[in-house]
Amino acid sequence: MAIVVRQYVLEGPDNATLAMFAGGAPSGSATDTQVLKSVTYDDAVVDTEDLDEIMAECGWAPVVSPAVQGSSEGVSDFSAANNYAAAAATLRGDATGFTVMSLIRLIGSRASAGDIFANYRVFQPDGGWGISITDDDRIFFSIGQQSDGQVVSNFNGAYVSGTGTGNTTWRKYGRLFLAAMVYDGSEAFLHVNAEEFGSLTPGSGYEIADAALTPFIGRNNSGGLPMPVEGLEVIGCGYVESAIAQSELIDHQLACMEAGRFVDLPTTSFDSYWNFDGETSAPAALIDQGGGGVNFTLAGALDLTLRKSIW
Repeated sequence: MAIVVRQYVLEGPDNATLAMFAGGAPSGSATDTQVLKSVTYDDAVVDTEDLDEIMAECGWAPVVSPAVQGSSEGVSDFSAANNYAAAAATLRGDATGFTVMSLIRLIGSRASAGDIFANYRVFQPDGGWGISITDDDRIFFSIGQQSDGQVVSNFNGAYVSGTGTGNTTWRKYGRLFLAAMVYDGSEAFLHVNAEEFGSLTPGSGYEIADAALTPFIGRNNSGGLPMPVEGLEVIGCGYVESAIAQSELIDHQLACMEAGRFVDLPTTSFDSYWNFDGETSAPAALIDQGGGGVNFTLAGALDLTLRKSIW
């Protein structure tokens, strides 16, 4: 029995997929397939030495730890039972201005909208805020208004594909997106990767989250309609009771890009922020790295994955 290892280039719609397959031709809808390398081994089992030889003969680079290449840890598999929660009466927002942020990586689709980082209850007049994503990959925010305590949302949001039209899956899956909601005391703005994507004005100003509400990562408050987020990984989140200028949002995105993970604001500094850098599994608690003393506790079980950072 011989083992054949081939390397193919797929020339299809994206014209950019390079893959290695053992045995038969690759799957997919490529319009043309060209064999670049073909190496045959007589051994029925390929051992470690064979793999090294295969790498050398095919000209493939040696495997390097993702941590060396520039990677980031992210948690996924959120549900009504699997998420992170902080203590009630924390991260309530501020009527004079505040900013909330989350760095995420898309890894799949979802059947309905879900909350990424939030402190509010759907359809309940308890104020609060949230960063969310729709079933068609539009990041949006929600914010409470003093006029009636209800939470209003800018559902149009921002298509993370960049266009919102056509088959753009290859542009977004596996990539990092830095979402921010900035409230300046009168108007709230959505920024994705430091670019503004719409705004709205809460009636009579911002209604801070009720003291009974619990902030969550991966869903909203359990007292309303839980909306666990699917199809993405959360890399990190941040909270500060001031309106961050777009110039600093740009600097912060560049800092996150350089680090390959979620980091502190370069000038203002978060009151509280959390990330998974250096973790080997989903931790039982997310410790506040900003000094605000707000820690998140894990409910249930979540998957933590180390992936190369791609913006």
